[in-house]
Amino acid sequence: DDNGGHMDTKDLDAAFALAIKNTGKKIAVLDFDACLMAHVEIAYHIKDQVNYLVASEEVEAGDGNDYIGIAQDLSKNPGMSGSEFAKAMVKGFAKSYNPGGNQYSGRKEQYTLSATDTALVGSDLAPAINALGTELASNPSIAKAARESAATYQGDSEARDIGDFASLLSKDVKTDALKGKVSKVSSALKSAVIEETHTDKKLTNGGLEASSGLVVY
Repeated sequence: DDNGGHMDTKDLDAAFALAIKNTGKKIAVLDFDACLMAHVEIAYHIKDQVNYLVASEEVEAGDGNDYIGIAQDLSKNPGMSGSEFAKAMVKGFAKSYNPGGNQYSGRKEQYTLSATDTALVGSDLAPAINALGTELASNPSIAKAARESAATYQGDSEARDIGDFASLLSKDVKTDALKGKVSKVSSALKSAVIEETHTDKKLTNGGLEASSGLVVY
Protein backbone atom coordinates (compact mmCIF):
# COMPACT_ATOMS: atom_id res chain seq x y z
CA ASP A 1 0.00 0.00 0.00
CA ASP A 2 0.99 3.67 0.02
CA ASN A 3 2.65 3.23 3.43
CA GLY A 4 4.94 0.42 2.38
CA GLY A 5 2.85 -2.57 3.49
CA HIS A 6 2.18 -5.54 1.26
CA MET A 7 0.33 -8.83 1.04
CA ASP A 8 1.63 -12.11 -0.37
CA THR A 9 -0.71 -14.46 -2.20
CA LYS A 10 -0.25 -17.07 0.54
CA ASP A 11 -1.60 -14.56 3.09
CA LEU A 12 -5.02 -15.01 1.51
CA ASP A 13 -5.22 -18.61 2.69
CA ALA A 14 -5.70 -17.91 6.40
CA ALA A 15 -8.32 -15.26 5.80
CA PHE A 16 -10.28 -17.43 3.40
CA ALA A 17 -10.06 -20.48 5.67
CA LEU A 18 -11.64 -18.52 8.51
CA ALA A 19 -14.37 -17.10 6.27
CA ILE A 20 -15.22 -20.54 4.89
CA LYS A 21 -15.21 -22.06 8.39
CA ASN A 22 -17.60 -19.38 9.68
CA THR A 23 -20.00 -19.46 6.73
CA GLY A 24 -19.75 -23.06 5.59
CA LYS A 25 -19.43 -21.84 2.00
CA LYS A 26 -16.75 -21.07 -0.54
CA ILE A 27 -16.31 -17.40 -1.38
CA ALA A 28 -18.35 -16.56 -4.46
CA VAL A 29 -16.32 -13.63 -5.82
CA LEU A 30 -12.90 -12.24 -4.95
CA ASP A 31 -12.30 -8.80 -6.42
CA PHE A 32 -8.92 -7.12 -6.38
CA ASP A 33 -9.50 -3.37 -6.60
CA ALA A 34 -5.78 -3.16 -7.25
CA CYS A 35 -3.39 -3.10 -10.18
CA LEU A 36 -1.89 -6.04 -12.08
CA MET A 37 -3.72 -8.86 -10.29
CA ALA A 38 -5.38 -10.82 -13.14
CA HIS A 39 -2.89 -13.69 -13.08
CA VAL A 40 -3.36 -17.32 -14.00
CA GLU A 41 -1.22 -18.06 -10.95
CA ILE A 42 -3.54 -16.19 -8.58
CA ALA A 43 -6.69 -17.76 -10.05
CA TYR A 44 -5.09 -21.18 -9.64
CA HIS A 45 -3.99 -20.47 -6.07
CA ILE A 46 -7.51 -19.55 -4.92
CA LYS A 47 -9.43 -22.17 -6.92
CA ASP A 48 -10.37 -24.27 -3.87
CA GLN A 49 -11.58 -21.28 -1.86
CA VAL A 50 -13.06 -18.84 -4.39
CA ASN A 51 -15.36 -19.42 -7.35
CA TYR A 52 -14.67 -16.28 -9.40
CA LEU A 53 -11.76 -13.85 -9.60
CA VAL A 54 -12.32 -10.27 -10.76
CA ALA A 55 -9.10 -8.39 -11.46
CA SER A 56 -7.17 -6.19 -13.88
CA GLU A 57 -4.21 -7.14 -16.05
CA GLU A 58 -3.22 -3.47 -16.31
CA VAL A 59 -2.70 -0.72 -13.77
CA GLU A 60 -6.24 0.20 -12.74
CA ALA A 61 -7.89 3.24 -14.23
CA GLY A 62 -8.83 6.34 -12.24
CA ASP A 63 -10.37 5.52 -8.87
CA GLY A 64 -10.68 1.79 -9.49
CA ASN A 65 -14.03 0.11 -8.95
CA ASP A 66 -17.35 1.79 -9.58
CA TYR A 67 -18.82 1.05 -6.15
CA ILE A 68 -21.93 3.11 -6.88
CA GLY A 69 -22.68 0.95 -9.92
CA ILE A 70 -21.88 -2.27 -8.05
CA ALA A 71 -24.28 -1.34 -5.26
CA GLN A 72 -26.98 -0.38 -7.74
CA ASP A 73 -26.65 -3.67 -9.64
CA LEU A 74 -26.78 -5.69 -6.44
CA SER A 75 -29.75 -3.69 -5.15
CA LYS A 76 -31.67 -4.40 -8.35
CA ASN A 77 -30.88 -8.12 -8.21
CA PRO A 78 -29.77 -9.18 -4.73
CA GLY A 79 -30.26 -12.84 -5.61
CA MET A 80 -27.80 -12.87 -8.50
CA SER A 81 -25.36 -15.76 -8.69
CA GLY A 82 -21.63 -15.40 -8.24
CA SER A 83 -21.02 -15.58 -11.98
CA GLU A 84 -23.70 -12.96 -12.64
CA PHE A 85 -22.20 -10.66 -10.02
CA ALA A 86 -18.67 -11.07 -11.38
CA LYS A 87 -19.84 -10.36 -14.93
CA ALA A 88 -21.80 -7.31 -13.77
CA MET A 89 -18.71 -5.91 -12.06
CA VAL A 90 -16.71 -6.14 -15.28
CA LYS A 91 -19.45 -4.64 -17.45
CA GLY A 92 -20.10 -1.86 -14.94
CA PHE A 93 -16.40 -1.03 -14.66
CA ALA A 94 -16.17 -0.29 -18.37
CA LYS A 95 -19.45 1.61 -18.39
CA SER A 96 -18.36 3.82 -15.50
CA TYR A 97 -15.31 5.19 -17.33
CA ASN A 98 -17.11 6.03 -20.56
CA PRO A 99 -19.31 9.09 -21.31
CA GLY A 100 -22.30 9.10 -18.98
CA GLY A 101 -20.64 6.75 -16.49
CA ASN A 102 -20.26 7.36 -12.76
CA GLN A 103 -16.49 7.79 -13.04
CA TYR A 104 -16.19 9.50 -16.41
CA SER A 105 -13.95 12.52 -15.98
CA GLY A 106 -14.15 13.90 -19.51
CA ARG A 107 -10.99 12.13 -20.64
CA LYS A 108 -10.34 8.70 -22.08
CA GLU A 109 -9.11 6.12 -19.60
CA GLN A 110 -7.02 3.02 -20.19
CA TYR A 111 -8.42 -0.04 -18.46
CA THR A 112 -8.68 -3.81 -18.39
CA LEU A 113 -10.87 -5.99 -16.19
CA SER A 114 -11.87 -9.63 -16.31
CA ALA A 115 -13.94 -12.20 -14.44
CA THR A 116 -12.48 -15.71 -14.30
CA ASP A 117 -13.96 -19.06 -13.30
CA THR A 118 -11.22 -20.40 -11.03
CA ALA A 119 -12.46 -24.00 -11.22
CA LEU A 120 -11.91 -24.00 -14.98
CA VAL A 121 -8.45 -22.57 -14.48
CA GLY A 122 -7.67 -25.53 -12.27
CA SER A 123 -9.31 -28.23 -14.37
CA ASP A 124 -8.55 -27.01 -17.91
CA LEU A 125 -6.38 -23.93 -18.32
CA ALA A 126 -3.51 -24.77 -15.95
CA PRO A 127 -3.13 -28.33 -17.34
CA ALA A 128 -3.17 -26.95 -20.89
CA ILE A 129 -0.47 -24.41 -20.01
CA ASN A 130 1.59 -27.13 -18.31
CA ALA A 131 1.32 -29.39 -21.35
CA LEU A 132 2.37 -26.57 -23.65
CA GLY A 133 5.27 -25.69 -21.36
CA THR A 134 6.46 -29.28 -21.33
CA GLU A 135 6.39 -29.36 -25.13
CA LEU A 136 8.26 -26.05 -25.39
CA ALA A 137 10.90 -27.05 -22.83
CA SER A 138 12.79 -29.11 -25.38
CA ASN A 139 13.05 -26.14 -27.75
CA PRO A 140 12.17 -22.88 -25.96
CA SER A 141 13.49 -20.74 -28.82
CA ILE A 142 10.24 -21.48 -30.68
CA ALA A 143 8.41 -19.28 -28.19
CA LYS A 144 10.93 -16.43 -28.05
CA ALA A 145 9.27 -14.17 -30.60
CA ALA A 146 5.79 -14.71 -29.16
CA ARG A 147 7.03 -14.09 -25.63
CA GLU A 148 8.77 -10.85 -26.61
CA SER A 149 5.79 -9.52 -28.57
CA ALA A 150 2.89 -10.60 -26.34
CA ALA A 151 1.01 -7.87 -24.50
CA THR A 152 2.53 -6.77 -21.21
CA TYR A 153 1.51 -4.14 -18.70
CA GLN A 154 2.91 -1.19 -16.78
CA GLY A 155 5.21 -2.17 -13.94
CA ASP A 156 4.95 -5.91 -14.62
CA SER A 157 7.11 -6.57 -17.66
CA GLU A 158 7.74 -10.26 -16.95
CA ALA A 159 4.05 -11.17 -17.09
CA ARG A 160 2.48 -11.54 -20.53
CA ASP A 161 -1.12 -11.87 -21.67
CA ILE A 162 -1.56 -15.62 -22.10
CA GLY A 163 -4.16 -15.28 -24.87
CA ASP A 164 -1.99 -12.96 -26.93
CA PHE A 165 1.03 -15.20 -26.37
CA ALA A 166 -0.89 -18.24 -27.59
CA SER A 167 -2.21 -16.36 -30.60
CA LEU A 168 1.27 -15.21 -31.61
CA LEU A 169 2.82 -18.61 -30.92
CA SER A 170 0.25 -20.34 -33.13
CA LYS A 171 1.74 -18.49 -36.11
CA ASP A 172 5.25 -19.78 -35.39
CA VAL A 173 4.74 -23.45 -34.53
CA LYS A 174 5.05 -26.06 -37.24
CA THR A 175 4.16 -29.46 -35.78
CA ASP A 176 0.60 -30.68 -35.33
CA ALA A 177 1.34 -31.76 -31.76
CA LEU A 178 2.47 -28.31 -30.72
CA LYS A 179 -0.33 -26.59 -32.63
CA GLY A 180 -2.82 -28.76 -30.77
CA LYS A 181 -1.39 -27.78 -27.39
CA VAL A 182 -1.46 -24.08 -28.26
CA SER A 183 -5.07 -24.46 -29.40
CA LYS A 184 -6.02 -26.12 -26.10
CA VAL A 185 -4.58 -23.18 -24.15
CA SER A 186 -6.59 -20.72 -26.24
CA SER A 187 -9.78 -22.74 -25.90
CA ALA A 188 -9.40 -23.24 -22.15
CA LEU A 189 -8.72 -19.53 -21.65
CA LYS A 190 -11.86 -18.52 -23.52
CA SER A 191 -13.93 -20.82 -21.33
CA ALA A 192 -12.32 -19.76 -18.05
CA VAL A 193 -12.58 -16.00 -18.64
CA ILE A 194 -16.34 -15.51 -18.44
CA GLU A 195 -16.29 -11.72 -18.96
CA GLU A 196 -13.56 -9.35 -20.11
CA THR A 197 -13.26 -5.70 -21.07
CA HIS A 198 -10.44 -3.46 -22.23
CA THR A 199 -9.92 -0.27 -24.13
CA ASP A 200 -8.88 -0.71 -27.73
CA LYS A 201 -5.95 0.51 -29.77
CA LYS A 202 -7.52 3.73 -31.01
CA LEU A 203 -8.25 4.76 -27.43
CA THR A 204 -4.92 3.82 -25.91
CA ASN A 205 -2.47 4.64 -28.70
CA GLY A 206 -1.51 1.01 -29.09
CA GLY A 207 -1.60 -0.68 -25.72
CA LEU A 208 -4.41 -2.93 -24.62
CA GLU A 209 -6.26 -4.23 -27.65
CA ALA A 210 -4.65 -7.69 -27.39
CA SER A 211 -5.78 -8.29 -23.79
CA SER A 212 -7.61 -11.57 -23.19
CA GLY A 213 -8.22 -11.37 -19.44
CA LEU A 214 -5.28 -13.12 -17.76
CA VAL A 215 -1.51 -12.82 -17.69
CA VAL A 216 1.03 -15.51 -16.81
CA TYR A 217 4.70 -15.32 -15.84
